[in-house]
Amino acid sequence: AGLAGSVFGGVLMGLRRFDIERGVSFSSDILRLALILVFLHREWGILTIALIYFGITVVENLIYLVMAFRCLPELQIHRSHLNYETFKECSSFSTMAFLSAIAYQMSIATDSVVIGFMMGTDQIVPFYIALRLAQFIRQPIDKVSEICMPTAGALSSTAERPRLQRFLLQAFGVVFLLAAGMFTGAWFFGGAVIHTWMGEGYTESHHLLVLLLAAQVIGLPCGVMRAFLFGLGEVRAPAILYLLEAVCSLILSLILIQFWGLAGVACGSLISIVAIELGLMLPIALKLVGISFRRLWTDAVAPQLLPIAALATYSWVISSRSWPIETWPLLIAVSAGGGLVLAGTLLVTGRGKYLMPAMGAAR
Repeated sequence: AGLAGSVFGGVLMGLRRFDIERGVSFSSDILRLALILVFLHREWGILTIALIYFGITVVENLIYLVMAFRCLPELQIHRSHLNYETFKECSSFSTMAFLSAIAYQMSIATDSVVIGFMMGTDQIVPFYIALRLAQFIRQPIDKVSEICMPTAGALSSTAERPRLQRFLLQAFGVVFLLAAGMFTGAWFFGGAVIHTWMGEGYTESHHLLVLLLAAQVIGLPCGVMRAFLFGLGEVRAPAILYLLEAVCSLILSLILIQFWGLAGVACGSLISIVAIELGLMLPIALKLVGISFRRLWTDAVAPQLLPIAALATYSWVISSRSWPIETWPLLIAVSAGGGLVLAGTLLVTGRGKYLMPAMGAAR
C-alpha cells in the first residue's frame, strides 16, 4: 500500500506542494502514535499495532491519491501510457533511484544480520535500540533533503543557478545544524533517554548511539547534495556511490565486529560514510553545482558552529547537575531548552533569517 501510494505522494512533492504532503504525513504520524499508546498494553497489543500501521498507511496513501488528482487534474492512469517509450523514459532515473533505495535498506538492515550471525541474536537488542533511536532522529531531518530534489529540478536552468546554489547552501547548513545538534544532545543525554525508555542494562546502547549519530553528522548533509544531484538529473554517480558506501559498511562491519564487537559494526558505518561521502560524493557534487569547498565552509558550515557550541555548553551545564533527569517530562523540558538555545543563538547572530527559507520549506 505504501509503495503504490508513494507514487502520488511523489506527485505532490514534484508539484512542490510540500504543505499537503507534509500535513498528511505529520497527521498520520500523530494519529498512529496516539493509537499505539492507547492499544499497546491491551490484549493482542502487538497484533493491534500491526493493524494500526496497515490501516493508517492505507488511509494516508488514499489521501495522497485524492490530493494528487485534485492538484493535477490532467493526471491520468491508463493502459495507453503503458508502452516502451514511457518505460525507457522512466527506467534510467528509476533504476538509479532503485539502487539508492537498495543502498539505504542495506545500511539500516544488514547491521542486525551481521550481529546475529557473528555474535548471536541476543546481541542484536542493544544495537537495535541505538539504531532505532538514530532512525527516529534521522527521519525529521531527512525531510529537508526530500524537498531538495524537486526544488533543484525547478531551479535547474542556467539562469537560476545562483538561486540553486544559495538554496543548496541554506539546506546544507540547516541539516548540518540539526544533525550536529542531535549528536550533541545524544552525547550528553542519550543515556538518560535509553534508561527512561528501556530500563537498566543498556549502557552500551548509548555509546553505539553516539557513533551512529556521528556518522549522520556527515551523512545527512551530504544527503542534501545527493538529493540536489537527483533533481538536476545527475543520478548515476550519487546512486552508485551510495551503494558502494553500503557495501563498504557491510564489509567493514564483518571485519571490525571481530575486534570491537558491537562498536565495530557502528564504526564500520562511520568509516564508510566518512570515506565515501567526504572523499568522493561531496567533491563530485560541489563540482557539478559549481560551489567551492571554501564557500561551502564559509556559507553553510562555519555559521553553525557558534549555535552548536552554545548548545554543547547548555547541555554540559544541565548534565553536570546532581539531580536526575531520567523522566520523560524532564527530558522533554531539557530538549525544549536546547531548542531555545539554538534558536536564540541564531536570532542573536542573525543567522535565523539566512536559514529561514530552507526551514520553511522543510516544514
